[in-house]
Amino acid sequence: MIKRLLVVSALSLVFTVSSAYAAPSIQLLSPQNTSYSENKVFVNATSDEAVDFYMKYDSVEVVLANQTESLETYLYVKKGSYNFTIYANNSNGTASENLVFTVGSQPEPVEITTCGMLYSPDTQYILVNDVSSSRFCFIIFDENVSFNLNGYNVNSNYWATFYTSCKDSEIYNGTVTSSGFAMFLPESSKCVIRDLGMSGDSFAMAEGAYGLLFENINADVDRDGIVINGMPSSMSVRNSTFSGDSSGSFISEEGAYFSTVKVENTVIDGFYYDLNLDNYHSDYYIRNSNVDTSKIEGGYGFTRVFIQHLVKINVTENGTGVPSTVEIVDSSDLPKTPLEYHEYVLYSSPSSNFTIGTDQNGQAETWLTERFIVYKAFSPGYVSEHVLSPYNLTVRSATTTQSQMLDINGNSTFKIGFNITLPKLPKCTINQMFDLNNDGSVNINDAVVMLRKVTGLPVQAGGPKECEARHFFAQT
Repeated sequence: MIKRLLVVSALSLVFTVSSAYAAPSIQLLSPQNTSYSENKVFVNATSDEAVDFYMKYDSVEVVLANQTESLETYLYVKKGSYNFTIYANNSNGTASENLVFTVGSQPEPVEITTCGMLYSPDTQYILVNDVSSSRFCFIIFDENVSFNLNGYNVNSNYWATFYTSCKDSEIYNGTVTSSGFAMFLPESSKCVIRDLGMSGDSFAMAEGAYGLLFENINADVDRDGIVINGMPSSMSVRNSTFSGDSSGSFISEEGAYFSTVKVENTVIDGFYYDLNLDNYHSDYYIRNSNVDTSKIEGGYGFTRVFIQHLVKINVTENGTGVPSTVEIVDSSDLPKTPLEYHEYVLYSSPSSNFTIGTDQNGQAETWLTERFIVYKAFSPGYVSEHVLSPYNLTVRSATTTQSQMLDINGNSTFKIGFNITLPKLPKCTINQMFDLNNDGSVNINDAVVMLRKVTGLPVQAGGPKECEARHFFAQT
């Protein structure tokens, strides 16, 4: 009898332990397997225990709420059918619920009234009031999305206000206040963030962003302007102002590698580092911008910083613009043999010894490198600076060649003009005009030339006249 009781107790113990580690149970109350007439769809999920609710976008998992028994948020969608899955997990395991819902015809742009998930690709969205959230305010992972903030403010006291893999999309025209990053941009491509004001901790973090453009940004941050993390990135910052304080950097690379960054017509003020390059083998193009080279910290590998200026070229002949070619040769002190490191050529310049063409009005513009600096972290304190200015510019038009030296040290944009003055020919006399075979006289032979021409017979051209053609009229 005693042995049997022991067996029952042991079985009970096993059952109790197994039950304690069962996966959580969740229920998706909304949306339902039905059709909706509005493009704002309520999401409501519950669990029998505290879980992290999250969604999956390809390989990315985005946590919507931490350690809670309920989730409430919104999906913004246009007309169509949608397969929706919500996930939840804790230390006991993972659960999920899936359904398909549809949305009837709705006009674009889709109006946004609260924080939520912009869930439709190829869609225009517009914000119609200020919004705020204690989590990510907006989550966007679909492609070809246009989100007009419409002059309103988006606020979040979470670590990021926007969480978006921004592909072929744009976010613009408003303000963002954030206690963390205004924009978290993992694996974005062809993404435009423009016409935004921002205040808060940091403006943006990019991971593996290709073709990312920040334009007309006015950011007042407490820490960093832009953080580049991990994978290779290419981005541009144009026509913007970034103000910080002594605790942060305008651009900070954290373990990034092979990045290409262009900073153009941008004001940088108040940061401890203008560029904090904890990176491998990146190129920075500082164009008409006030990056302080004394406030640059080198990375783990080689980093090149090119200080560039816009040069505008105008070529005229006797006051009229003419198409031409312009050969540009620098005054470089570069080593004769370029040093390569893992296919990374250290001492090459993007504006060294090349030719450009002007348009039909004789105008052209290009970025020329005043100097560039190579930072090499493998040898502490190693910095190599190379000056390329002044440049020798040689213009070749249809009639002549002319050269000028151009020093681009000290100003933002430089203009250089080639004013070619050719001797002005006298107007042709009537006899000179009618001397078609150019033999010095007007006779029957000139009439033969004209008759052969008007009847379609071949005519052999004479030499050029040393006069300028003129209009004349004969009464008939």
